[in-house]
This record gives sequence, C-alpha cells and structure tokens, in this order.
Amino acid sequence: MDTWLTDFRADLPLIDVPTLLIHGDADRILPYPATAARLPALVKDLTLVTVGGGPHNVAWTHPEVVNPALLDFLAN
Repeated sequence: MDTWLTDFRADLPLIDVPTLLIHGDADRILPYPATAARLPALVKDLTLVTVGGGPHNVAWTHPEVVNPALLDFLAN
C-alpha cells in the first residue's frame, strides 16, 4: 500500500479528540515497540490498552479484553 510509505508522525500531534488504541504486544505485523509504544508521546489524549500476548487482530483473538476497554472508553 502506498500509504505505508508515508510518514504521518507530524500529523499525530494535531489529533484533538480522545483516542483509544488497543494493541497486542505480540503483533508481528506492526510490532508493539515500533508502533503502539511510541504513540502516547505523539497523541495528546491517547488511552493505550496493551493486550498481553495479543497478535495483530486482538479484536478477534481477545474480545474479553477489547470489548470492555472499548465500552469503558465510550462511557467516559
């Protein structure tokens, strides 16, 4: 995908709404240390939920973590 070559880091501080990021720490497609772990410093109002042992599609593999995190985020 062409957008994978685009560096969007300069745009991230412009996000001005509460943001939820749910990311597995065992993601081999978008490795956690290179992606999710860096975002709290780049997005102002970011809630990061780390799913231990979670692969790339944590919504499918870990709904017991993802669903409550999403509902809690939406309720606040």
